Amino acid sequence: MYYGIGMKDVTILGKVLYYSEWFNQREVMRFVGIMDYTNLVIMFCLFFYPLFCWYVIENKGKFLRWLYILLGVMPIISTYSRSGYIVILIGILFFVVKYLSKQLNKNLFIFLTLVVLSTMIAIFMYTDLSQIVVMTMYELVHAREGSNDSRTFLMQESIKVALENSPIIGLGIKDRSVLGYPLGSHSTFVGFIYKTGIIGFMIGSLIFLVINLKLIFLKDMIYKTILKVSLLLMSILFVVEDIDGSNWLIVVYFIFVSILFNRNDKFHHSPKPLVSHEYRFNNNEG
Repeated sequence: MYYGIGMKDVTILGKVLYYSEWFNQREVMRFVGIMDYTNLVIMFCLFFYPLFCWYVIENKGKFLRWLYILLGVMPIISTYSRSGYIVILIGILFFVVKYLSKQLNKNLFIFLTLVVLSTMIAIFMYTDLSQIVVMTMYELVHAREGSNDSRTFLMQESIKVALENSPIIGLGIKDRSVLGYPLGSHSTFVGFIYKTGIIGFMIGSLIFLVINLKLIFLKDMIYKTILKVSLLLMSILFVVEDIDGSNWLIVVYFIFVSILFNRNDKFHHSPKPLVSHEYRFNNNEG
């Protein structure tokens, strides 16, 4: 729509499909996907992109398989979400290492890992690649300077207001910041402090700590491992995003966690028959 007829924003039934914004001193089209804001696309993909890949791998040929998987990444790239880029990159690196460790002989995998690490160290020491990487990360972090400043100010104001007025149990319903955003928003953990005080922050942080520790030590099939890593990465995003930024997000998060924590055999027991197969009718009983 944008490159064909020049539409810089599209709204469907009051929901934004995409809009134009300045990113690193150039105009880009940010994909929103009729959600409330772009980072919800990242959250949605962390839940469902692993399941999408699972379906594609099980049901498509080799060429179409990789084509669909690459196309599935396009919504993520089109969001221009900096935190999303970093989290997805960490996830991709993990999956590559995990895949190679499963496919290759253990000794060969260790050898190749040492070779790659040694080569990378040599490249960083004797070339300008390290400076290029640092500059790229710096540009990514500061690509939307106004967003950084407003988020930082909002978090500081939220913590200050909560500690000055009700540090123990928080302030409950969100008031508005001088920036116009709700206080306690744009961070799950800052939201704990503002809405529920120090007590709620400790309980909420403990809940996430227990969930993530259980996820780390959860052993299961490869596809559940992918989902497990996605949920772990999502906890990193909750530092700068709300778990209740949209109602579906908090609901789906705990649904996925509960599914992963339940053992498979609890769902695969055959129901008991109404009449035991050992019971036999004799002729007189009709």
